[in-house]
Amino acid sequence: MGKKSQLREVITPVIEVQRYGSWAHASGRIWVLERDLFGRSGLDRLYGVTSLDDIRGLLLEHHYPQKDSVVETLQAAHIGLYELLGEVAPEDGYRVALLLPADAHNVRVMLRESLRGEEAGDFESLAKLIRTPSLVDPELLWRALVAREKDALLPEWVTSIAEKARLAYAEHYDAVSIDLAVERRLHEILSAIASELDSCWFGKYMTMTRDLTNLETLVRSRLRRVNETLYNASLLPGGLIPEEQWRALYGRSDDEIAEQLEMTPYGSMIPLISSYGEQGGASNFSRERDILLYGHLSTGKEQLSGPERVLSYIMARELEIRNVKMVLSALANELGEEELIALRRDFS
Repeated sequence: MGKKSQLREVITPVIEVQRYGSWAHASGRIWVLERDLFGRSGLDRLYGVTSLDDIRGLLLEHHYPQKDSVVETLQAAHIGLYELLGEVAPEDGYRVALLLPADAHNVRVMLRESLRGEEAGDFESLAKLIRTPSLVDPELLWRALVAREKDALLPEWVTSIAEKARLAYAEHYDAVSIDLAVERRLHEILSAIASELDSCWFGKYMTMTRDLTNLETLVRSRLRRVNETLYNASLLPGGLIPEEQWRALYGRSDDEIAEQLEMTPYGSMIPLISSYGEQGGASNFSRERDILLYGHLSTGKEQLSGPERVLSYIMARELEIRNVKMVLSALANELGEEELIALRRDFS
């Protein structure tokens, strides 16, 4: 069975493909909004703040919505970002693909909570674990997957994810099997959506995400001596490096892994393989992974018009929000300057 046939078997969200507007018009909207991005100078200021008032002032200068708290401001900005994408994009697949990971996370949270049976918490008790914005109302997920309310009807694609995860749990009786099943089905759906969008730029981003996740799975599995069966189950399909090749790397030496990476876009990760288990090694690995991913996404702004230009803005703003959250956490935990700078992620 060919790849296209396999992808058609995956149940995906309903995606509007014939919408009003054009990418030229959408890009025009984005050209104006790009002026409000932090840029390098804004990030320099962010990572030099000493108080919440400094952060509020910076967000105000860059036209973030005004709310009572910084957290509420960031949440409103994040939601508004995807409302904008839904409004201007002539095809909705990109918005759906970017929001899907939040839904997958929320499904995992609800399925794990459902394992507690009658002791499962109410929706409010799970609020801090929920990710938004998302495609599906998280409270509906709770009603359907935890409370098992008959009138709480989920989209078919969500039901298919939940069924896969429940089957995996019934086979292994391990909550980790839920996480693995949901993550794998998520990436099968994302592969199907990326295939339909037919964007080499966006497809490459998704492919890089899977490869770099698989690389970290390999490195972490070796460090923690994870058994081969669990390692194989943790691998994601659809990367530049085939799944079979990742399986074959289990138990191999650093040099053998490096040899496989040398001819790929991930060569810069090679020095970080052997140091992953050292102090700061995992953070350095994460930083280099993000540099590769955001480095690719930032090339979208080189296009005068098209989905690449629009998506590049969306991801740059989303990364700003992530940086502000990290600085907020750093202020609350009184991290030192060196620790704080290590958290920084640029969209270059």
